Amino acid sequence: MDLRIFSGRISGTVTLHGDGPPAITGEIAFERISAKRFGAALGVGEQFDGDLAGVLRFSAMSETWSTIARSIYGQGSFTVNRGSLGGIDLPEAVRRFSDNPATLGGATRFEQLTGAISLTPERYRFSRLLLHAGTMQSTGQIEVNDDLQLRGRMAVQMRGRADPTIPILISGSLKTPLESN
Repeated sequence: MDLRIFSGRISGTVTLHGDGPPAITGEIAFERISAKRFGAALGVGEQFDGDLAGVLRFSAMSETWSTIARSIYGQGSFTVNRGSLGGIDLPEAVRRFSDNPATLGGATRFEQLTGAISLTPERYRFSRLLLHAGTMQSTGQIEVNDDLQLRGRMAVQMRGRADPTIPILISGSLKTPLESN
């Protein structure tokens, strides 16, 4: 397959198995996908921005074709260039450094975000995250469950700060994340 979608391109192979229980397997590569448009199509909103690229291997088996999307397992890697994470303001979380969870709003603009993704029917796990944003670099992992609740941790390094690394815990909902140290 070769699709033009969300201002970008998805190519790869997908196999549908209809003899026996409905099943699907595949491997895709994607490039220049609009993270904002992709998020809106998934129903998570337009709070993420940037050009998304990567690869994903996936499979699913279900009782019926209508429920196959809720049974997908997958693994892959991704890169987002020139983007922003809406609702997660890492520089502000470092500046305020508090143990009390707070919704900061705002956004973290970045040059590049890379990582690995693991999909299960219950959650998406983003691991080996590496975010570059000017004088800030951050590493960590975040899980998003099927109710769009977050759980994760980022280690933020700011050049020119006395503290070498500040741990930021991320929780709450995807629409209104909470941050604490």
